[in-house]
Parts: sequence; C-alpha cells; structure tokens
Amino acid sequence: MLDNAKALLNRADSYFEKGNPDKALACYYLVRRLTNDDMILQTIYPRIARTHSALKQYERAIDSYIEATRYTEPNDLSNIYVEIGRLYQSSGNNREAVRYYRDALNISPPPDFIGDVLYWLGESLYKVPEIDQNDESLKILEQAKTSERNLVLTWEIHNTKGHALTQKQRHNEALNEFESALNEPLDFIDIPGNIYNNKGGCLEALGSREPAISCYREAIRAPRRQFDTLGFAYIRIGVLLKDSNPRLARRELERAKGFFETARNSKEIPEWFADEHLSTIDRLIDDINRMIGVPEMQPKLPPIQFFGPVGVGFNMGAISEVNQTIGQLAEAGPQEQEAAKAIKELVESIGNSTNLDDSQKNGLVEAIEQIGREVQKSPESRDKSKRFTLEGVKSTLEKVVDVAEVAAKAVNILITFF
Repeated sequence: MLDNAKALLNRADSYFEKGNPDKALACYYLVRRLTNDDMILQTIYPRIARTHSALKQYERAIDSYIEATRYTEPNDLSNIYVEIGRLYQSSGNNREAVRYYRDALNISPPPDFIGDVLYWLGESLYKVPEIDQNDESLKILEQAKTSERNLVLTWEIHNTKGHALTQKQRHNEALNEFESALNEPLDFIDIPGNIYNNKGGCLEALGSREPAISCYREAIRAPRRQFDTLGFAYIRIGVLLKDSNPRLARRELERAKGFFETARNSKEIPEWFADEHLSTIDRLIDDINRMIGVPEMQPKLPPIQFFGPVGVGFNMGAISEVNQTIGQLAEAGPQEQEAAKAIKELVESIGNSTNLDDSQKNGLVEAIEQIGREVQKSPESRDKSKRFTLEGVKSTLEKVVDVAEVAAKAVNILITFF
C-alpha cells in the first residue's frame, strides 16, 4: 500500500509540473486515502494546498496548509505560515496575513528569506491602518531593504513604501521612494508606467502641475504598459489641463476613454473598475463641453482593420492608440485628415504583411505612435528637433520594402507641420 502511495505521489507531482493541476489534485487526494503515514502526510498536504492555490481555490488551499501544521514540527512551521499569509494577502484579508507573517518571523524563517517576509508583512500592515501603529509598516519595509531576499526586488519595496507614505499624506517622502524605485534598471521593473503614475500623483498633491504632467507623459511612454495605466495617465493629464487648455484636455480624456474601453473588453481589468473610470471620464468631458461648446462632429475614419494574417502577439494596445490618433486627426483640418488616412494605410499595410515578423510589426506601430504624439503637439512646440525626429522615423520605415512607399507618404505629410 505504501509503495502505491509513493508511486501515486510521484505521478501527482509530474502532473503538476506539466501544468495539469486538476489531475495532480485527484492523485494527491487518492494518496491521502491510501495512507496514514505521517511522513507522507507531512509532504502531501502542502502539495495539495499548492495545487488548490494554482486553481485559485484559496480557501481550500488555506485549509490544507492548516492541516499540514498537524504533521509538522513546531520549528519547521515558518514556511507554512508564510504560505498561509500569502494566500490571505492575495484574497484581500490583510489582517489575517499580518498575523501569519508575524508568526513566521517569530519562528524565524531561513536567513535568505527574511527580507521577503518582512516586505509582505509591511505591505499587508499598511493596508490595515488601525493596527499599523507608530509607522510600524514603514519601519518593517525599511528593514526589508537591507535584509536577504529571494523573490522581492528593491524597486518593489520602494514602490510599496511610497504607497504607504501616500496613504499617510506624506507626499514628499513618498515622492522620494517612487523616484528611488525608478532609479532601478527599468528592465527589472514589471510596471514602470504605474510607478510614473504614482510619482505624478505625489507631484499633483504637492501642487507641481507641470512636472506632474511630464511624469504622466513618462507613464505613457514607459515599456510594458497596460491599458489601465495608459488610461489613468491620460485622465490625470486631462484633469490638469482642463482649465488652462480645455480642448487639449478633452482630447486626452477621449484617449483615456478608448484605453479603458479596450481594457474592459479585453478583460484586462474588472468591468466595474473600467465602468467607474469611464463614468468619471464622461463627466469630465461633459464639463469641458459646457465650457467650450461641443464642436460640429466630423465624419470619422473607420478603425484600422486587418484583412491578412496578423502575427501572434501583435500589439493591439498600440493599434488602439493609433486608432485614437487617427480619430483626432480626422476631426482637424485638411492636412491632418490626409495624415490620418496615410497613417491608417501604413498600419494596415504592416498588419497585412506576410513578410514581417512580430517584432518588426510592433516596432513599426511604435514608430507610428510616435508620429501620432508629435503631430498633436501644440504649434509652439513644433520645432526643428521634432522634424529631425520624424525624419529618423521615416528612414527607419523606408528600410521595410513592402511598406516603404506608404510610410514615406505618411511621414512626408507630417513633416510639413514642422
């Protein structure tokens, strides 16, 4: 019987490693029914918990970890308590997460793991203000910076401490933390755009309007952007420009609306979250329309369509931004309408090409995004350096034979603006 249990345990592990948690879980429970051997039970309950967690069955995962504590020596409980804390934190129960992280630290986790646990404790603690006394969360996060870590990166600690300080209305200190996070190599940062948005929020709170706008622009340009990151940045820019330049503010808010609609439709963010922001955007646009009057609507170009094969991984977020640019250009003067048509033709040529790989397609769309951003700059900022930038983009585009003609057409029209 014991041999069968061990063989099934190995099979369950194999299923899990191959990405089949359902089959793994069935085997783990079968092992549980076959044996009462304490050594196997000590091994199997954490694996059952891990598998429930992979299936997003967090309550059952917690129950399995708690069951595992019955078969674990007291001095070895630290890792299990950390896992329970992580599950509570993932499910939003930060109070219980704090309790288990504290228990883990009281036992003392492995030295190279202490910094991770301190970070998770500080991150959970600041979100429960009633038990975060005497800046305890800030002290714990500071301690995490200098402790050995296996998983948590330095920028994450700076970013989280910035959030904690922002919650305490200590914006100058928060700004320093966000800047420290951005001083880390951007290649290491999952969400640089979000950190730029956080920094922009601090600058707003401190009354630094222009630096805040610049920071939100950095969020828009940052790598690995998400739709809601872009949408939030455009909302804040629209709010900050609303009184001084309402027409530009409205354009920025319309861009924000496009990104939140895309994020909702792609399930990148919860529908209620998208709708909440879309409602705010509509209200702001209505306010601006009352200030300046609603202009007569111009016919809109249809959105970009792809009729040929589009490579897997094609940057549809970039396409959404280009569609926004085209729509805004088409509502302007005759030259801008010509530019909009040329950009649309170019991007569709890219999407329909069978001779470009995904990285080339994405790179060209990024170039068109740059064109779109430049053409929307105010006339005062249309200087020679911008023209040189566009000529560099043109040179890049012309290297791709199957879109060279239309690329040159698009950029030549735009260069005339500078």
